[in-house]
Amino acid sequence: MNIDISVILAKKNMIPKEQLTSLQRRYTEQDQWDPYAETLGRYAQIVGHTDPLPLNEAVLHIMQATGGVTPYLKVCTTAQLRRSIDRLRVDGGVVPPDLTVFTIDERMDETELKDRFGWNRISLLSAQRVMQMFISQMDRRVGEELETQISTAYPTTKNSLQNQETYIPARYFLDAFSSLMPVSEQAGIENGIKKYGFSPTEVAILLGMARGLENQEICSLFSISSQTVKNHVKALLEKMNASKENDVYDRSQAAILAIREGIFPQSVLTRLPEADKVDHLIRLSPQKRAVLQYISQGMANKEIAMSLVISSQTVKNHITAILNILDCTDRLSAMLVSINAQLQNGRSLDQIFPPSLSPSSPNHPLRETSEYPRSKSTLIN
Repeated sequence: MNIDISVILAKKNMIPKEQLTSLQRRYTEQDQWDPYAETLGRYAQIVGHTDPLPLNEAVLHIMQATGGVTPYLKVCTTAQLRRSIDRLRVDGGVVPPDLTVFTIDERMDETELKDRFGWNRISLLSAQRVMQMFISQMDRRVGEELETQISTAYPTTKNSLQNQETYIPARYFLDAFSSLMPVSEQAGIENGIKKYGFSPTEVAILLGMARGLENQEICSLFSISSQTVKNHVKALLEKMNASKENDVYDRSQAAILAIREGIFPQSVLTRLPEADKVDHLIRLSPQKRAVLQYISQGMANKEIAMSLVISSQTVKNHITAILNILDCTDRLSAMLVSINAQLQNGRSLDQIFPPSLSPSSPNHPLRETSEYPRSKSTLIN
């Protein structure tokens, strides 16, 4: 491939790669921004031409561009490129220009991704799953747009992007995340994910549960097996409870943690279908409202029965009636209605989930009660 790179540079006004994520992409009929031309332009700046490179030369340029030439990095980079070449079936065993830049960009973005989310790398599938959960209607198009952006900038990689082992330059995920999430919520999401060490897939599943999705719905949405979901959920519970500050044992508790700590953003919470059912709450009796309030604290039936001094069967009867009145399929959906109602009435999340009333708090009066043996199978099975 031989082109006059000076023409591209002059026309496209090449920018440094660190500014790519903040670029305002403006398309006009007269001058359309061409991601692949931008990729070739940066490649020419690094290599000096636009021809493919032998594997060893590509490895050397990648290491020099990313700030280090060591025997260990050379082995790792060589192995990574060789896998990519084999997977992409590149003729002649040479490394195409866009694959070289793709690898450089992925390495250059690792630090920001680690600083913000605690992740070393992210694949396209993981990025798509996370972003889909941050959209109120779970629109698949946000993931498709992400794939289009990457495959346009690095066309050689197009056929390998859906491979779980293919990691992408994180700038595309970071840019999409920043454009979707209000600035005021970004830090809470990032800090919560880093605090518990959740992986991208675990985050997507946790957000799905916070939306009220059942395991089977998550399986269908992400095209993964039921056992895979259970394994991730088990890992989520272990990470939530690792600090001993939490006692998370079911779906409601996991959802409360995600909402309370800002991992599940309020801007999405208030656009869920449950937000439109708030008006139904006026039809609940005082005792049913009390039951729903305790459900919103994440309490199980026996805890609610002890608090209201009624039988567990009476609690069950109230919950059945509450679900019918609110047109909800399960208690988590009813909890989301209650939380949205309180937010609409001006209460903050700290007021809705005060530590002294949360069953996951060490100070909760029922936490050490031996009369209530907590079941840890609800969330996993």
